[in-house]
Amino acid sequence: MLKNMRVGTKLVGLLVAPLLVLGILAGVGVTDRLQRADDARRAEQLAEVVAQAASAAHQLQLEQLRAVVVFGSGSAVGGETFESQQGVTDEALEAVRSSLEPFRAAGGPLADRADTLADRTVNLAALREQAGGARGSVQTILDGYEVLVDAATGIFEATVNEPSLPAITQDLVAATTLAGSKSAYAQRGAILAAALADGRVTAAVAESARAAGDEALRRSDTFYDQAQPDLKALLRNVQSSADTRALDDTTEGIYAAVDAGTEPQIDATRYADLNAVLLSGSLEVENEIARSVFTVASDERRSAIATVRLYLIGVSLGIVVALAVGFLVARAITRPLRQLMAAADQLATDQLPSLVERLRSPDEADEAPGLVQVQVGGRDEIGQLAKAFNAVQETTAQVATDQAALLRKGVSDLFVNLARRNQALLDRQIEFIDQLESNETDADQLKNLFRLDHLATRMRRNAESLLVLAGAEGARRRGRPVPLADVVRIGVGEVEDFTRVNLVALDDLSIDAAAAVDIAHLLAELMENATQFSPPETHVEVVGHRTRDGSYVLSVSDEGIGMSSEHLAEANEQLAHPPVMGLALSRALGFTVVGRLASRHDLDVRLTPSPTGGVTALTTIPPALLVDGPSTAGATPIASLAAPPDAIRGLDEPGLAGVAAMAAAPAVAH
Repeated sequence: MLKNMRVGTKLVGLLVAPLLVLGILAGVGVTDRLQRADDARRAEQLAEVVAQAASAAHQLQLEQLRAVVVFGSGSAVGGETFESQQGVTDEALEAVRSSLEPFRAAGGPLADRADTLADRTVNLAALREQAGGARGSVQTILDGYEVLVDAATGIFEATVNEPSLPAITQDLVAATTLAGSKSAYAQRGAILAAALADGRVTAAVAESARAAGDEALRRSDTFYDQAQPDLKALLRNVQSSADTRALDDTTEGIYAAVDAGTEPQIDATRYADLNAVLLSGSLEVENEIARSVFTVASDERRSAIATVRLYLIGVSLGIVVALAVGFLVARAITRPLRQLMAAADQLATDQLPSLVERLRSPDEADEAPGLVQVQVGGRDEIGQLAKAFNAVQETTAQVATDQAALLRKGVSDLFVNLARRNQALLDRQIEFIDQLESNETDADQLKNLFRLDHLATRMRRNAESLLVLAGAEGARRRGRPVPLADVVRIGVGEVEDFTRVNLVALDDLSIDAAAAVDIAHLLAELMENATQFSPPETHVEVVGHRTRDGSYVLSVSDEGIGMSSEHLAEANEQLAHPPVMGLALSRALGFTVVGRLASRHDLDVRLTPSPTGGVTALTTIPPALLVDGPSTAGATPIASLAAPPDAIRGLDEPGLAGVAAMAAAPAVAH
């Protein structure tokens, strides 16, 4: 599979492993930060639980103070305050239950504490009835509220055991310690307030109150060891306030009166109010702890979320940058490779065939073919490969040009040498035959000499065809225009089976001297081809006519088997673009010779199907090669084409008179 992948895909694939590792590391980091964010959210919930638990414990402690005063005074004092406090306490209990709901489903210490608080608050209504109706004992009231306060303050202890942020553990421990100190102060105040309301403060009561006060101080000292400096300062301000000093002085007065054996003369309601002030101050410290926990948790959660976002943004940017860099690097490699590949493909499918075709063309054979070079910048391996590829192209073009030139020159020289030698021998042979013809009186012998002269003339045409293939000019050139009829007769005279050629109609005009011999040669090749590829009992007709643009069209039509459309198209292509003759000689040399002669004089030669079967060769002579004769209005009569031999001998062609006489005979008979 890797072998079939593109280079760019392979290069980008190299980034998969590091990007995968980056993604895994980012996933671990994101997971860790999300866990921290979840812990922070849980810490925020714990802060809410601390605040609500502190409020519930505080309201229960205040209600306990009011309850013992009402109970001791027989509902005569503080009844309204006690009833209003009950509503506040119920709201605080409901709030703490709501804050504990997220923890109830997960289980754990807080869920157990929530269940404990819910179970103990069931007895709160009965406890209130006892206090308001002064039924039972004051100790029952004290113990009943103490159980409820313990259930509320026990929530503080459970928060310490909940999994959360390490940064808030110290605050939670301090809050638990402060809650215990506050509960001890509330217990001391409730004990003394109940005794004052009852009017009997005994030594046992004082001793219990002192024990609770000592416990409060001990826990308070522990708080100072655990809490942060700002929380310590806040609690000191509460404990050093005027109300707190008044409470301490009042409490010490109660202890002094009991020690002296006298009854303290202190109002129970007043003493309960002083305790409420101290408890409210402590509540402020607890609330401050809850706010501190919430702030730390919120900051941690925002930081964790921000870190997650940074992770995601960083990873995304890293992936984008890596892919962009990989894409740019891959493009920097694949783009020149594609250019090189396209250049190689163009060289193989377009430029080299075009080069070969140009080298085959006689007109462009000597021109150096140009190959498009690959424009790849840079000095890397690809750039060096492109330079090497360009060097290969240049070398290929140069070698092809040199080899084609050498091949053409060698073949051309071979053709020219053979043709010149044959021409010299044939000219001497025709001259000798002419001498024999002039001295012969026997008709049979003269006929044989005419045939021998005709064969020599056809052999000379073959020698001239070699010169045409070699690109050399023929030796026969005229100095004045030649009548069209004579040009056609010359061509007929060079056809083997000339008796089958019928000249139907020709106009009275002449051909430019520079093209007359080549046109005769061209017509001879076409008529030779027509006679060879048609049945021997059929005739080949030659007809000429003028066109509207002033050109002249000579048609050579046979009644042979014809050619298929594919062969016609191939032959017309060869006539229009004759190939350069090399070592691989074509069998259709006649078409090549015709094409060369046509391109030499800007003639148009085209093969078409004949209406009666066979093939018609249309040769269009441009107006530049035509010279109007004295009578161009109508076609020359057929009989006039049978000119006597002396009329053609004026062309100074050796042996042409006999050939012309033989060529004229079938026309007259026809």
